[in-house]
Amino acid sequence: MAETTNEAQSVTQSLDMIGPQSMAMTIQKGGKKIERVVASIPEDQIDEGYVELDERLAPLASELELMKNRCIEQAEEMVELRRRLQEQETKAAEVPLLRQSVAAARSDWQVAVQERTQATAVLSRERAENARLQQAVQTQVAGVRAKEEEVEKLQGKLTRRDKRLALLEKKLKVLTRTMKHPRTAPAEDPDDSLQIENSVEIVRKSNDWIDKRLGGGDEFVVVDTFRDVVTSFMPHDDQPEEPKPRSKWLPITLPKNRRTRSFCVRHPDVPLASTNADLPSTSYASPKDWDDDDNWGVPPTKLDPNDKFNPALHTVRAFGIATAIVGTLAFGGIWGLREYLGVDNMDDLSAEFRLGVMNRMPNLAEKMRNALQFGSSSEEPDPAAGGDERSPWTWDEAQDRLAAAYDKGGIEAWANVAAQEVADEAKLEMKRREELQKR
Repeated sequence: MAETTNEAQSVTQSLDMIGPQSMAMTIQKGGKKIERVVASIPEDQIDEGYVELDERLAPLASELELMKNRCIEQAEEMVELRRRLQEQETKAAEVPLLRQSVAAARSDWQVAVQERTQATAVLSRERAENARLQQAVQTQVAGVRAKEEEVEKLQGKLTRRDKRLALLEKKLKVLTRTMKHPRTAPAEDPDDSLQIENSVEIVRKSNDWIDKRLGGGDEFVVVDTFRDVVTSFMPHDDQPEEPKPRSKWLPITLPKNRRTRSFCVRHPDVPLASTNADLPSTSYASPKDWDDDDNWGVPPTKLDPNDKFNPALHTVRAFGIATAIVGTLAFGGIWGLREYLGVDNMDDLSAEFRLGVMNRMPNLAEKMRNALQFGSSSEEPDPAAGGDERSPWTWDEAQDRLAAAYDKGGIEAWANVAAQEVADEAKLEMKRREELQKR
């Protein structure tokens, strides 16, 4: 009995040593030992051993179940971690592509910044150029206005000069008639009746309106220009004048645009032979001969070698400004006409004009419709003629009818008959054309 007890205790101790890390062979051996011990141990002790074994194995079973559950959870976590790992690997593969995209976007952004900087610089230059052009246009406009004012002044001077020249021409005609038919006076000098070749002798009469104080008596007047011709025959006040030096001859110098025969007159104190030998030249060689009181003949100034004036550039600029002004005015006029009439295209404009003609000029519209119907209505009889054929239209009869209408009803009746005559003439012309086409 003692041996059985010892053996049972050794088996029990062996069973105590069984744990989660025990091998299966050890457990099998333990079972065989238990069977051998059970055969020699009473049932009461066996039941107690089973109870103790159950009590000892129950926590192990529960722990085993917990371990299984933990293993399942860990397996699920491993699957989830593997899935996450795959996602991370996929994202890691996308990182280089994203880096390339970021680099490309950064380069595009830098290019856009450079283009924006260049566009800003170009815009600044364009604004400066526009400001300069506007200033240049304003300067050109001011210059054009100044030139227009100067042209107006010159036109006024030209008008006054033309009037003065016309007046001088009239006075010259009067003087010419006076010279052709001079008043007879007793000649004190036998040479006074002689005429000098290519000269005109103007006889001065003290009792005539052609009077000039040169020392008294009848004497020849020496003139230089048109103004001297006129002033020499105009009445003066009785105030004394300073004596003027007398010369043998003084040429008459005329304006450039007048072809008048020059002449000179002899002073009574100078012999005839000496005067014929010393006839002065009548050319315009002297620069003073071209001068007048209004600065009509201005000598040309010398060119400055440092002058950078470019006629071609100024001409192109003037033409450009004129083209811009004309284009702006044309565009503004067309746009204003469109806004005023309320039209958008040529069809609307033609419809607007047709309606305007029909509403405001019904007579003209009716004549236009009749003119379009000449071909169809030319062969129909005239109801006003009562079915009788009218005589062919002639111009003489039309003039008679127009005169009779004017005598009866005035201008209104004449206008109505004239319109009818025009229509009849058009019908006759249409018939002639149809006959020519039939041939």
